[in-house]
Amino acid sequence: MRENVCRSWVCAAALLLAATTADRARGDESVSQKGQTADQLLAGRVVDPAGKPIPGVRIWTWQTDEDERQGSEPRPLAITGPDGTFRIPHIQPFPFLAACPPGWLYAGKQVFGSGPFPELELRLQPGLRAAGRVVDASGKPVAGVLLWAKHEGRGGGGCVRITVPPPCGYPDQGISTSTDAEGRYVFESLKPGWVEVSVSAEAEHSRLRRRGEPGGEIAGLDFVLTRTRVSLEGRVLDPEGDPLAGAAVTLETVLPEEETVTDEEGVFRFAQVLSGTSRLEVSHPDHGWIRQDVEIEERPLHLDLQMPRGTLLQGRILGPEGAPVEQVFLSFGKDYADVAPDGSFRLTVPPGEYEISGTCFRPSGKVRRRLTVTGREEGIDLDLRLARPGTVRVRLTGLPPGDPGKIDLKDRSEEDGLSFGTKDGFHEIDKVLAGTWTLVASDGNGRVFERRFEIAEGETVTLAGIDFPPLPAVRGRVLDPAGQSVAQAQVTFRQGNREIQAETDAAGRFVTWLRDGSWTLRAERDGFGPAIAAAELSSGTPVELPDLRLSRLVTASGRLVGVAPEVVVPQVQAREGDAATGPWATMEPGNRFHFPGLWPGTWTLTADVDGQEVSTTFVIQPGDTAVDVDLSAEEGAPPK
Repeated sequence: MRENVCRSWVCAAALLLAATTADRARGDESVSQKGQTADQLLAGRVVDPAGKPIPGVRIWTWQTDEDERQGSEPRPLAITGPDGTFRIPHIQPFPFLAACPPGWLYAGKQVFGSGPFPELELRLQPGLRAAGRVVDASGKPVAGVLLWAKHEGRGGGGCVRITVPPPCGYPDQGISTSTDAEGRYVFESLKPGWVEVSVSAEAEHSRLRRRGEPGGEIAGLDFVLTRTRVSLEGRVLDPEGDPLAGAAVTLETVLPEEETVTDEEGVFRFAQVLSGTSRLEVSHPDHGWIRQDVEIEERPLHLDLQMPRGTLLQGRILGPEGAPVEQVFLSFGKDYADVAPDGSFRLTVPPGEYEISGTCFRPSGKVRRRLTVTGREEGIDLDLRLARPGTVRVRLTGLPPGDPGKIDLKDRSEEDGLSFGTKDGFHEIDKVLAGTWTLVASDGNGRVFERRFEIAEGETVTLAGIDFPPLPAVRGRVLDPAGQSVAQAQVTFRQGNREIQAETDAAGRFVTWLRDGSWTLRAERDGFGPAIAAAELSSGTPVELPDLRLSRLVTASGRLVGVAPEVVVPQVQAREGDAATGPWATMEPGNRFHFPGLWPGTWTLTADVDGQEVSTTFVIQPGDTAVDVDLSAEEGAPPK
């Protein structure tokens, strides 16, 4: 089954599958067939590509909601016999069956109807095995390191990502595993072709790409960590200096588990911690939390930590009508409080400045409040009421053609959840809390006008219109290398972070409206290199710019050298000047690449070779039609 399917009937079927929660009987080895008629039984067999039966294959389907809530391990519906066959009851409408034994790629099928059912065949394809080892800088194995593997360096896209019954997974999606006590890991069932394996910890190579055949194995995918492993222990005390038991301690660079809990003496221990900077968090329901960066040196470390005096925040949050509402989201900065059905909440926080944010959607309501906690309070009682938000409207006039303008609220919080739109010629901001605000209107040229207003709970406020003064027209023409007019060329004007675009007409002419100042122009059209110029505008008068002449495209070709035969480098990127992005070229046999669409200027080629970037810079001169440039991955190659 394909990973992503965009036909509407498949999308609908996937959603129906996800919503199906009917009872599903299952067993560790097989499912009892007592009471099932022949029409109600599903019979099937699992075979290899040649049609030969595969015994001992577990057949999976979805877990029940109760199993998922309890975190139960998936259990198979059946296991194939010596002849590769299995029989199970028809357990639900639209059952979905899957098989994913080690060494074989996932296969699954969906069954429609109520019976009788034809025999179901799951034909498995051989997978690819990839294995390796993770060691530290001294060569000792490292346990608990997380690794990922994915096919062709990417996951799939599409309208719906259809999940599959655990423990199966699609071969195109990234899968993960961890190293054992000997630092070894293995991916049993990867999709053949070239695969990418990456490691979560800092290593000499952060990822390795190799190619493998169906039924084959890629061995020796080894990683050497650049950080040293040390032990870390510490003690957590309460605000009075007594040992604090039951505090959760989390550290980012711990192997294999990131979290532990303090014992009766307030002590915690991590056997393996990677050196360097790591984020530490200690939390306790009665004392709040500590969050800080810890510098771990290359030797065992002991930490003594004392919790600050926490303050209990408690109260109720009610809806706009003064009664509890469902699905209230209540946050204190980055932390959320659980809200009971009656609207009550309790949360212990350390000293600090907090922005309290409450939101509900049915009915619509919001509340915002700022709170300072010093740690000297015995407790703080909070009674919060969600208010009905309002709407502010304003009409913007005088804007240049094609510039819709925009509005916002000054000094608003990113957590305000405002809604922006236009209606009946007005710009609108919805979900505005009651209070005094400043509306900010701006255009693409960066001109700004402010308007102060007050809004009551649930009110719609219409402000007086904001009129932008007219701007002078800026005109010009775009020509090809032969001097002919170019239609549908894109002309971009940049001034700082501002960007305004225009398009040429059939005569190659363009017009836009700009404020005074220094502007950079870039004209582009498919099939040509860009034309770049600068313009200085002043005195607010119309301007006719000199013609912008596009350049001929140049082909850059070369070879990636110094790469071992087993290493896969899928692509090379070319970037012009200091651009952050640029075109990609797919690597051809012999590690050759071609860029047929470059233009005069300074370029940088980059490639990812086993997680390390290699690069080189070259120049295309005006008048060049082709250039040759090699990219070297060898040690001692010219620096980037």
